[in-house]
Amino acid sequence: MTTQKGAHAGHRAKHRGGAGRRRCPPHGPIMVAASEQGYVASCLACGLGGPEREDGWEAKLAFDEALQPPAG
Repeated sequence: MTTQKGAHAGHRAKHRGGAGRRRCPPHGPIMVAASEQGYVASCLACGLGGPEREDGWEAKLAFDEALQPPAG
């Protein structure tokens, strides 16, 4: 897991898209980036970003949980 600081590391709610993106799903490798308000985990292959959280580990867990299919 990589942590990166910077203003460009904001929340992304959907795929960036683009030609040549691969391996999604499953998503990976994952990067956790710091923003002014917390941390966001995102897939380096496709750009899908998870919800913003207070720390990097919480951001990674939230990203993983958001990708899980609904129970039932």
